[in-house]
Amino acid sequence: MSEFRVPYKVDWFQVAFIVPDHFSDSVSSYAESIALSVQSVFDCDIGSLSNGRLNYSHRLPLSTGSDKNLITVGSVQWGGNTSGRLGHHVQLMLTGSNADTFHNSSLVLGDTAYFQRLDIAYDVTDKPYSEIISLCDSLPEFSRIKKETYTSSHSGVTATTTYYGSRESAFYIRIYEKGKQTATDPNWVRVEIEIKPNKTSLDFALWCYDEYLSNPENILVRCSHVRAMLVALFDSDLNPYTPRTEKPTPDSVNAFKHLVKQYATTISGVNENYRLESLLDLFMTINDMKQNYAFDSDVDTDDLIDDEIWKFLMRNRRF
Repeated sequence: MSEFRVPYKVDWFQVAFIVPDHFSDSVSSYAESIALSVQSVFDCDIGSLSNGRLNYSHRLPLSTGSDKNLITVGSVQWGGNTSGRLGHHVQLMLTGSNADTFHNSSLVLGDTAYFQRLDIAYDVTDKPYSEIISLCDSLPEFSRIKKETYTSSHSGVTATTTYYGSRESAFYIRIYEKGKQTATDPNWVRVEIEIKPNKTSLDFALWCYDEYLSNPENILVRCSHVRAMLVALFDSDLNPYTPRTEKPTPDSVNAFKHLVKQYATTISGVNENYRLESLLDLFMTINDMKQNYAFDSDVDTDDLIDDEIWKFLMRNRRF
């Protein structure tokens, strides 16, 4: 893809790290190791163990500042009803400048992880808020995107925020007058893309973490209206997403997917009369036959396979 090097910040970093096998009997130790790794990146305090939030049973809060002005900047959570098809995981969540500090550290904490949420923010000072909103509204890709606008008062100054999309979607855009909200530069506008990959699929969430380690902006071009906004806003080239070729799905996996889709109903019907628990053994036997007799022209392999299937069915009749 084309170079697209507009500076950005990571404003929210929420990742689920799959617990490695050697930590399977001590998930708490793995969670503590993640908290200590974060502490090594920026000076934060690891709080006392407490009850987790949402579906987690344990939580270690991460905070900065003094006792009188303690600011919670994130947490490490684990346990409870959190085991998925990849096994148990430990969640790390960081917000604000500390999320960006951790991002810039390039610290990799786990071999297998997936994003639950990632916020990427662009700060704009050379275009007024109204111009950015008009630009988005003019894009064909935004014609069917839900839009909501809200105003709020900050020290007597009115600031406006516009949202595009839905919080339940994988990509959600916030554009707001950050300078007015923080009583700093009134020309400071923040364009923020909230990404929740697991709203699409776990596979997409895994892919996003893999891409994040090399080029986070490659995640953004997966969404056509986000890509269109960035291209128009920064007058820069950003090619549409194309699947990476260095990690293709193996042909055998694709073939298996088609096999399951095409013959799932047929196999389920056969299973009513025959026990198919050992079906994998039959597949392995047939594969061995094909290999053993591949170059033997005197052997009719198809007949041998037909006989083997018949014997399998006879052995596994339910009645």
